[in-house]
Amino acid sequence: MELCNLDLLRRPLTLHQEACCALASGAITGYFKTPVILAYYQLKAGTTVPKNVFQALYHTATSEGFFALWKGGSHLININMVATMGLLASYSPSLNYIRESLCIKNETPSILGAGFVSGFSFTACATPLANVYKVMRLAEQGGKCCPNNSISTFLNCARELFKLRGPIAFFTGFPRTFFRISPYSMVLWFALEEIRKLEEAIGL
Repeated sequence: MELCNLDLLRRPLTLHQEACCALASGAITGYFKTPVILAYYQLKAGTTVPKNVFQALYHTATSEGFFALWKGGSHLININMVATMGLLASYSPSLNYIRESLCIKNETPSILGAGFVSGFSFTACATPLANVYKVMRLAEQGGKCCPNNSISTFLNCARELFKLRGPIAFFTGFPRTFFRISPYSMVLWFALEEIRKLEEAIGL
């Protein structure tokens, strides 16, 4: 029975299982980092008295309540969920494709190549949502980013953005984000594979 359970644990996850795990992981990490990002936005906008992020977090929690730390941050969690899904769910299929279809058997190039694709997927998933939410935030601050005010919801904002600037508007800033994320993604997966080799070497 124990051997059967071990075999189930070692069995590779399917694509939809990886996507679901990534969504859950993105939601959890987004929940913890959202207050810090919102505090940074407040400091950047000059809407808070504190001098640094930690003081801003403390000021918000004491003046507005603990749960105010997440006020207006649901979009950040959504972006983190989708971005993490793109990062995690694309790695294994990319690695298998590079090894089998492209016949690259060398470990390091195949891992780095799959990490590069993983970073691309992260950016492709996150950038459209980030751009739409950016327009919504500017509209809330009184910016004239759209010809009318019918951007109260995500879908309305996305439709207005598409009408105004076309599909390219959803991928504004894509190169900058991609070149920032891809090295991180490649190092992440390379480190993970090295840890797996170490575990196998010591019998874990």
